[in-house]
Amino acid sequence: WIKSSEMSIQMFSDAVLLTQVTILDDQGAINFNLQKIYTNIFPNPALRRRMFPNGFMFFYSQKPKLHRSEPVIIHNNHITGFENKIHRFREHLMWAVDDDSYFFLDSTS
Repeated sequence: WIKSSEMSIQMFSDAVLLTQVTILDDQGAINFNLQKIYTNIFPNPALRRRMFPNGFMFFYSQKPKLHRSEPVIIHNNHITGFENKIHRFREHLMWAVDDDSYFFLDSTS
């Protein structure tokens, strides 16, 4: 979590630009900025990918599972559309908002 400020907005804007001119993805660009450019302003360490994987890493590359790490947060990116993101979390049993009716057929109908 980073508090919104002019500097944090600039850091994220710089990260977006970095993704457009390098092979870094969004998380890699943010980590680069935190480790190399904004070290005095944001003293917290960068997010470790095993604990905070992006959508591609977690759902497709399976690296967190290979390293037997338990992610703290999984970024549901690398897929477009709000409903698609919800569907992917549901299919991986990671969506905690639905009640039981989503998973079980109503036997009265």
